[in-house]
Amino acid sequence: MTAHNLSFALPPMAQIGEQYLVILAAVALLFPCSILSYIVVTPYWRLSRVLTGDWHIDIVKLHEKYGNLVRISPNEVALNTPSAVQTIYGHTGQPWVKGEWYQAWWQPAMNHPFFAETNPAIHRDLRRRVSKAYSMSYILQMEHFIDPLVDDIRSKLTALSGQSVDMSQWTQYFAFDAVGELAFGKAFGFIENQCDFNGLLESVYVYMTSTASFGFMPSKLILENGNLFGGLIPFEKIVREKLTLSGEPDRSDLLRHFQSAKNADGTPMSPQDVFGESMNVVGAGADTTAISVRAILRYVCSNPRVLQKLQAEINNASATGALSDLPNFAEGNALPYFQAVIKEALRVFPAVGYQLPRVVPSGGTEIEGKFLPANATVSVNGWALHRNKSIFGEDADEFRPERWLEGYTKLMESCYASFGFGSRTCIGKNMALMEINKVEPPSLLL
Repeated sequence: MTAHNLSFALPPMAQIGEQYLVILAAVALLFPCSILSYIVVTPYWRLSRVLTGDWHIDIVKLHEKYGNLVRISPNEVALNTPSAVQTIYGHTGQPWVKGEWYQAWWQPAMNHPFFAETNPAIHRDLRRRVSKAYSMSYILQMEHFIDPLVDDIRSKLTALSGQSVDMSQWTQYFAFDAVGELAFGKAFGFIENQCDFNGLLESVYVYMTSTASFGFMPSKLILENGNLFGGLIPFEKIVREKLTLSGEPDRSDLLRHFQSAKNADGTPMSPQDVFGESMNVVGAGADTTAISVRAILRYVCSNPRVLQKLQAEINNASATGALSDLPNFAEGNALPYFQAVIKEALRVFPAVGYQLPRVVPSGGTEIEGKFLPANATVSVNGWALHRNKSIFGEDADEFRPERWLEGYTKLMESCYASFGFGSRTCIGKNMALMEINKVEPPSLLL
């Protein structure tokens, strides 16, 4: 992560509070954890691991060593079973409120993204007012907007044939330009310029990684300056410019929907809310899609057997007219092996490597034979869950798309975490899948 001048003060132990220590004691007695966590009674061990960028690997190893229930922080237990997924993220009566990690996204003087809203009722209303814009039917009305981007990136990559190409950059260029087209009616220009010419990519990276990492600090932590959100400043500036320059008033894109959306009481969204939703789609939608696109390319291109089989399916579909030169979503979605490849790549490399924390409701609960007290935090990690051999088979560590074509997949589907779980599944899932289905076939035929 790019270095920034971040300074902070640790809260005195006296501020932790008696209730916190009671919960801590109960959790500490019940669940195994690393010896370091027994010694350190603050969450900073986990934060240190997150800052290395390898938490998604660490949590897999922790579950392998200590089992499906592991204490990863004084007041947090990581779970890794189907029953835990159903209990925490399913509809089980009392709401399991999102944990403190989400509060890191509550920027001062700005409406925080609705995915970070911890009040279930407010979250429901905020999501409902924009949900139509992210429905598959609405997304498919816009898919032709990114055809020129697919054609352009294919042409530029073809021109670079024989040279070493950093696909991590090109997938970023495509994903952010696609969001520009779908949200604001015009690409940002990364494919055209072949670089991060306005600093947006770096700005989003700094903002996303720093905010996500510092979300693991306790809520009582005092940030002594505002540099934590330094990465937000150019990001915010560029989005505001897009809102100002956005033309074509009759065009059906995300911005037009945001501007016509209504709150629960029937009033229109405020300009600040429109800006906030626009920030959300750029910050959360583009980067995760880019990660997914390059994960698919990485695993396919490093597995000759899968590459050969997938290219044969794509070539056959092209030869029979079932796949256009510039594919649409329906055509890509109709290729069974291609869909299995997408699903498997996002299983072994989900875009989000963090925990998805929830707070145990009043009265506590029992999971896997262990009692968890009220207000303790529990979480599931997609990287660990997707490698659980009791769910995905003894070869869960391997990239093998065929597992999704072999019959009974209900258990795997219920534990598929690449887009989250339950009522809070990623609202941008349809947009991401549309982009993936359009850009991957041409890329794999280069």
